Amino acid sequence: MATAPLLALGLAGCTMGGADAGPKTTTSPAPSASSSATAEPDAAQPSGVCADDLEVSINTVDSSGYYLVFTNSTDTECVLQGFPAVALIDAFGAQLGDLARERDGFERSDTSVSVLPGEAAYADYIASPASQIGNGMCDPIVQVSGFNVTAPGASSTTFLAMEGLSSCTGKAWMTGSSVGPIDSEMRIAST
Repeated sequence: MATAPLLALGLAGCTMGGADAGPKTTTSPAPSASSSATAEPDAAQPSGVCADDLEVSINTVDSSGYYLVFTNSTDTECVLQGFPAVALIDAFGAQLGDLARERDGFERSDTSVSVLPGEAAYADYIASPASQIGNGMCDPIVQVSGFNVTAPGASSTTFLAMEGLSSCTGKAWMTGSSVGPIDSEMRIAST
């Protein structure tokens, strides 16, 4: 599949210095029309996980790179492990393409991350906008209203609104996005 090298280049060498670049985001509950787009929770999660009590937000790095932020809003420690499920959502609440492809170039997906109250865990996310697909190969272009994000082990989904992002829907490799595993810090999941 041709997406891995193309998408991996999206965040290579990025730092949080460009956090204000890119589309504007807001957070709200997932639209009910897209509830079928949610992934099933991963049964292999550690016991004591409190994934449904996390506040989910997004930090924009550049035009295609983001960090998903999972903040513990409880008064007890949460343990997370694995990959969040992420889907691009169109203006009508329908899922665009498949869930984000899991990518773990540094083999961190088996690491449990303890998240203390008020602290956060992160996941690297790449969604190449239609503007980065060259030579008119993106057909048709669809506006993205945001992302549905399900934390590992969670039964609920959070919708993160996104303004100014578009996606390709023509060929399978054009609709690709990828997500890294839960991590204790903001860092890329592969090179």
